[in-house]
Amino acid sequence: MTASRNVSLMEYLFIAGSLFFFLSFYITMPFIPRYAVLRGATSTEVALLGPALSAVATILMPITGVLVDKGFSRRIVVLGVACSILSNTVYALSFNVQTLYVGRILQGISLGLLIPASIYIATLISADPASTLVWRSIMVGVAMVTGPVLGGALVSSLGYSWLFAVPSVLLLLSLLMYHLALGVKYKHPVERTSGQLRDLAVSSFIISSICTFSYGALYGNLALFLPALHEELGIPVDFTASAFTVNSLFTLAFRLMYLKLFKNTPINTIGVIGYALTITGMLLIAVDQASYAVLASMAILGAGGGLLVPVLQIMAVLSVKERSRGLASGISSATFDAGNVAGPPLTISLYATYTSALKLTTLFAVLGAVAISLYASRKVACFERARYL
Repeated sequence: MTASRNVSLMEYLFIAGSLFFFLSFYITMPFIPRYAVLRGATSTEVALLGPALSAVATILMPITGVLVDKGFSRRIVVLGVACSILSNTVYALSFNVQTLYVGRILQGISLGLLIPASIYIATLISADPASTLVWRSIMVGVAMVTGPVLGGALVSSLGYSWLFAVPSVLLLLSLLMYHLALGVKYKHPVERTSGQLRDLAVSSFIISSICTFSYGALYGNLALFLPALHEELGIPVDFTASAFTVNSLFTLAFRLMYLKLFKNTPINTIGVIGYALTITGMLLIAVDQASYAVLASMAILGAGGGLLVPVLQIMAVLSVKERSRGLASGISSATFDAGNVAGPPLTISLYATYTSALKLTTLFAVLGAVAISLYASRKVACFERARYL
């Protein structure tokens, strides 16, 4: 980061706030289904916990984008953190499945507010927004790796009440960090038009949206169908958990590596490399879903995702006019969740077996790869400042 000392401090505060927020989410996320079972949830009720959160977040994200474009970033962050703390409180006090769904909806509202807002804030407080967006992605990776470990330790040692109490403290720290980061004197976009959607009618945003939707569908399929297939085949839970842990570790490692690659490599080229790795990983999973080779396949998939997510965020947000970057961040975030929700039912409706569904999932990666490859040879002027760190 090459900005002045004050701006650099704001960036570090933002990065810390992002880590605390996403860590609070990933501490609880893997254990909500188990907690629901303890509260008497059926398999169908457990299966609907994910869509309940994603549907609320997906609907809210574009609205959040409009609001942050209008200068409500600080209020959005406060409301988002409040909803997340309230959701943890509802979880802790829940006595039946219906109460859990209330907590899930509140958590969806929180994600719908905070995810687009945090992406947008990165473009406000940094002289080098591409770098800050990459660091935000790295913090997500750190949270994905460490959150479940911390959550498991809290549940096994102290019980579920602490699983919801500790993230609430982290959320308060996140609110403090974001508040301090937004204290920097920045020039907020003042140009206003009623047709901000027109600002998104650029090829870079459209291509990134197609890629984001297809990657969201791929990730949703993988997260649902591979564990389900392992259960059918009688493969131990520890093996499935290890596969996804390897995936998260390689995602984090390649997001860190991205900082080096990005110095000298065009963003579109990194996207092509990311898709090449993703397609390779999915093809290997399509061939073998049960042996130890799955660990290598998940590592390759993690490497691809580690490169793709920052690329798609930068393409979506930094390629549009400054006045509409909040809207861009909201729609881009919603597009991933939309793919996550739509991918599994669409795929399983075409192929009834988990093995066939995983094979078909490769086509989602191919769709994104074709889109970004056709685009990769083009020079986009608005990327020039986002091209190098």
